[in-house]
Amino acid sequence: MTTLREVLSRLSDHRGRSGRLYRLESIVMLVLLGFMCGRNTLAGVARLAKDLSPFQREALGFSRWRMPSHARERRPGN
Repeated sequence: MTTLREVLSRLSDHRGRSGRLYRLESIVMLVLLGFMCGRNTLAGVARLAKDLSPFQREALGFSRWRMPSHARERRPGN
């Protein structure tokens, strides 16, 4: 069975090198999780990200301590 991470890892990433601080599949999984939890804005998704446990952050493919912020998600070119 193919996992969601495997499917998302096949997405073409059109961001520039400076915009690739986080893996694209991790960002997409975080946004999907946020929307499924009722967050309907990127600011809401960012607030959810701050509340995730280190285990949950790692499960999404982020480091334990570093998560994308709302400002980074809105910056053109990222």
